[in-house]
Amino acid sequence: MTYNPNLVFLGPMKLLVVVCALFLAVTVSAQEHVVFEAGGAKGWSMFPHIESDTLFCAQAGNLLRLAKGQTSTRGWLWVAPSDFNDSNDYRIEARIRQIAGDIYNGFGIAYGYTDAKNYACFMISSWKQVKLASALNGKWVDWRDMLQVKAIKAVGEFNNIVFEKKKNEVTITINDTLVLTAVAPKVVGKGIGFVTHAPLAFEVESLKLTEAVPGSLKAKSTTASSESLPNATMRFHILFDPGKTEARPSSLGELNQVVGFMRSNQQVSIEIGGHTDDLGNTKTNQKVSETRAQAVMNYLIMKGIAAKRITVKGYGESKPVVPNSSPENRQKNRRVEFVIRSTQ
Repeated sequence: MTYNPNLVFLGPMKLLVVVCALFLAVTVSAQEHVVFEAGGAKGWSMFPHIESDTLFCAQAGNLLRLAKGQTSTRGWLWVAPSDFNDSNDYRIEARIRQIAGDIYNGFGIAYGYTDAKNYACFMISSWKQVKLASALNGKWVDWRDMLQVKAIKAVGEFNNIVFEKKKNEVTITINDTLVLTAVAPKVVGKGIGFVTHAPLAFEVESLKLTEAVPGSLKAKSTTASSESLPNATMRFHILFDPGKTEARPSSLGELNQVVGFMRSNQQVSIEIGGHTDDLGNTKTNQKVSETRAQAVMNYLIMKGIAAKRITVKGYGESKPVVPNSSPENRQKNRRVEFVIRSTQ
């Protein structure tokens, strides 16, 4: 499946041609490809169904339940084939929890899997630990630990994990908290699945692997004949929780597309517009929308975009893109938009 990654052009899209002016034609070639997705209604049939005294891997309702009985062997894998290109950027998203076993041992996602001796993985433990590792020919060649990660939930509670690779860097976000940034481990294969290092049981609600197909936002300056500029609006899925002013970590991919666009097009200045749903009072929503826009501006500045190229404005709840008639619609209205204001 290939699709346009959450980028829509709105507003006045007629680029009027009159004498001696500059306009900006913005196109999109960046795409994402969902390589692997399982969970909920999709089921877990791609994983081998195993039930024995020592090994368990089976669907339990909408969850995949995995467990290992007591044994002297250390480390188990449950994997399914995939076919992503690890030289591209990619993102792994999972919702997972430990339900039994020693809290000091890790469980998590195996990716880039070739066989039981060659794979990369990242794991968490209910002891508040994150592990990032690669195994080659049965030996750990790259192992990184991070201890006392407060964002990790206790046994029985689900963790939302986002593992994202961009160029030669990976980040791990747990429950909307960025917990690790590191050089990307070596990847030797294509499979994806689950790994544990000790006898414990855990459940998985969802697993998704998305690959970024090469491409970028591109701008082309053209001599035209108008003294007006197109107020082209770029709407990304920069998501916020109700009443919150920090973008969700899952929105970093979209934010970084804007960063790349601004770096490649030094003549462009933008307005960042913050928006809310209709929950809460109008005055509070106005303030929240302004703070959201400012938070996004701060992120762009942190990434090296000059502050003079950015203005911010809060619109509160005044410009919904869909009716505020459901939680899903309200989520769409809690957003920021980027409007091209100048190409000089």
